Amino acid sequence: MTYDFLVYIAILEFVIIAYLVFIAFRLKKLCNMFASLICEISDTLSALQCEDKD
Repeated sequence: MTYDFLVYIAILEFVIIAYLVFIAFRLKKLCNMFASLICEISDTLSALQCEDKD
């Protein structure tokens, strides 16, 4: 175990954590987008169902 190896592992861990945080942020934005999309679709469907009942 050399010093260079430990530094390499530390940098690698930092990069992986930063990447995971980035992915989590992207997924959160994606989830919000999907949630609003699903809400719009369900609103449209309920509106159509109401029209069908009339």
